[in-house]
Amino acid sequence: MSSTDGPFSDSMSATPQATRTARNLSVAVLGPSLDDGDRNLGGQKRKQIHDALSADGHHLLLQAARARMTTATVEGATGKTLTMPEADIAMNTIKRRVASILSSPMGCAFFVYAREEGWSPADLADPSVSFLLAVDAAEEVSIHYSGHAAKVAALRAQAPSLRPMVQATLENPRIAWWYAPLDLDNQIWVSHERLPPDTEKWQRRGGPLQNFRAYCTSTLVGEYTSEMFACGYTCCDFWGLLFQPDSRLHTWRIRFPARVRVYEVNDAADWHRLCVRYPARGVDDDRLVPNWEAVAAEWDGVHLTFGGLLSCEQARYEDAAGWSMNQFWQIEETWWLNGIATVSERWRDYVRM
Repeated sequence: MSSTDGPFSDSMSATPQATRTARNLSVAVLGPSLDDGDRNLGGQKRKQIHDALSADGHHLLLQAARARMTTATVEGATGKTLTMPEADIAMNTIKRRVASILSSPMGCAFFVYAREEGWSPADLADPSVSFLLAVDAAEEVSIHYSGHAAKVAALRAQAPSLRPMVQATLENPRIAWWYAPLDLDNQIWVSHERLPPDTEKWQRRGGPLQNFRAYCTSTLVGEYTSEMFACGYTCCDFWGLLFQPDSRLHTWRIRFPARVRVYEVNDAADWHRLCVRYPARGVDDDRLVPNWEAVAAEWDGVHLTFGGLLSCEQARYEDAAGWSMNQFWQIEETWWLNGIATVSERWRDYVRM
């Protein structure tokens, strides 16, 4: 079974992407869009930032998605193994992903913002657009704001009207990067203390708040990662803690030359299977959560794709084994569970605008 058929995959080092220009770039900073007035202003500023990036030659399109299509290996009716382009995979894959995104409050919020700000499905293939919208969507559905339940209900009520836009977006081959397996040559790690990563000592044995994000990487897409945009969000003190006093975000680019075992999460069902296979119980409720020690015995990392982010956040999934719900990841990222030998290089500083 290929990685496109389910979450279980052994990732191998891939051919490095085209060399990117080594120059410092600034992280776009936007305020929260929690009401209609702020939302309109945020959309205008988002477009200004996007236009400036594009004019400066930093139109953030994933080069790999332009150059080639992801392929899937399937078993044909005759028993022969066939290889076909991603665009030819059965439409039920897209339909399933559409349903998954619309089951998540964050996914709904993402497309509500996109529609209200005038972004087209084609625009969403540009990471600079999608990363910014995802930051706003995560903020919109934060459980830390009053009226959360009413806001989520209102977002879910808009799901039927959003379906055509979500469908059109996922039918675009240039959106393949949303669900791409982990790119082991383009992982970016944020330094909390300006020190280089010591990946051979990385171990996560507690819950998600233990050594929070100390052992996480995010994928470089164009010039940025999902984490870069989240860190540039000035109203999120949560992310601001990552910035040094000089307002610079110090990063390292990490490559994984050896084989690593990565569990891919593309939707709430993938997350639920992880929780069922390595079960533990939540601290505040009876939900299923991963037993990270058990996960680490078989997997070196768990990768939440960008599509998975839009599909999982606060999306409850339930079956006979129990129920689960992914929360608080907020970005495309990989949580590393075991020490791994890597090659790292000092990457650029990102400056808060």
